Amino acid sequence: MTPDDPLAPFARTLGEHLARLRKSRGLTQAQLADLAGITQAALSRAETGRTLPQLRTLMTIGQVLGQNVGIHLDGQLITGPQPSDRQ
Repeated sequence: MTPDDPLAPFARTLGEHLARLRKSRGLTQAQLADLAGITQAALSRAETGRTLPQLRTLMTIGQVLGQNVGIHLDGQLITGPQPSDRQ
């Protein structure tokens, strides 16, 4: 992704958020990547805003971290705790 890409600011914001969530769970990039079934290099690119992960990958990362992570159609980041399965 180039710096002049209109999605670049969003990619950076998303990446910073993913990195904060990962660190708050005490995970390394390698650990989270392994749990999410992606490469550490792919996670690194996402966390630094160089790429936007595919939606399926983003959802998997969110599941591993216990967070809903998504993209609103207007480009806003959507996050929050996953609902409890208990009823």
